[in-house]
Amino acid sequence: MKYFPMKIVVLVAALCGSGLLTGCGGDEKKAPPIEPFLGEWSVSQASVKVSCTVIGDLQAPIMGSIRVTRGQGTSLAMTFTDPALAGCTLGFNVQSATVATPASGQSCVVNVQGIMATFTATSGTFGVVEPTASVNLMGNATGALNVTCTGKVIGTLNRGLPADAAADAS
Repeated sequence: MKYFPMKIVVLVAALCGSGLLTGCGGDEKKAPPIEPFLGEWSVSQASVKVSCTVIGDLQAPIMGSIRVTRGQGTSLAMTFTDPALAGCTLGFNVQSATVATPASGQSCVVNVQGIMATFTATSGTFGVVEPTASVNLMGNATGALNVTCTGKVIGTLNRGLPADAAADAS
């Protein structure tokens, strides 16, 4: 009988160490790393597409680069340099070492074929598999005269600045 308490201590320690018993401490999940996402990304192929009931479908290519920095209130801040997205910055939260999702309720002004609209991201991903990444955002857009549209930004990115921007920077 005098060994009974020691057996319980050993059993509890073993269960805590194996992770089978909750409430033992050390159960906190480590945040995924944000470093794989950070830096300059050149746009390999990308576009912004808007589909409106009154206007129809509009599409514009996205060029240039995307800068990803640490966010304020979100894990990441993604800033587009292409004129179609007019310097748009969207916040993302890192979900895993390779996937981030846009924070809800963010919007940017977009210019698609000369038509200005406010694009609000509702879902999507920013995925990184070095040395490339992909952006896939879906949302709603509201244009002049309160025309409501759906929109998406899709593209493939490469690590680093585009060749012409890198030459200008040196």
